[in-house]
Amino acid sequence: MATKQISWDSAGDGTGYAVGYDTTSRGGSGTTANTYTLGVVDAGTSLTVTLSGLTAGLTYYVGVSTYVSFGDTGTWSEVLLANEISFVATESVNVVFFSPLNKPGKLFKKVFI
Repeated sequence: MATKQISWDSAGDGTGYAVGYDTTSRGGSGTTANTYTLGVVDAGTSLTVTLSGLTAGLTYYVGVSTYVSFGDTGTWSEVLLANEISFVATESVNVVFFSPLNKPGKLFKKVFI
């Protein structure tokens, strides 16, 4: 099984972050992290989560939303992706970093994989 660390810069709004992931692309305008059906992690106020139990060799897609309440997905921000955010899981731990662009809490861009 593989593990991947996901990190991002502070978005400046909301009370926490939700990180959704899936093996099927969910990216694009109008999506929120809860549309990623394989899993959604409540990162709280942390700017890093570690996804574990991933299958090496599979491609995973990730979306990060800010929220007011994790339990109320109606408060989650949209994940507007500048680029499709994806990675191939490997046996070693790798870092994927996101940085908000001009729209705090709403626009995330792949910086490096």
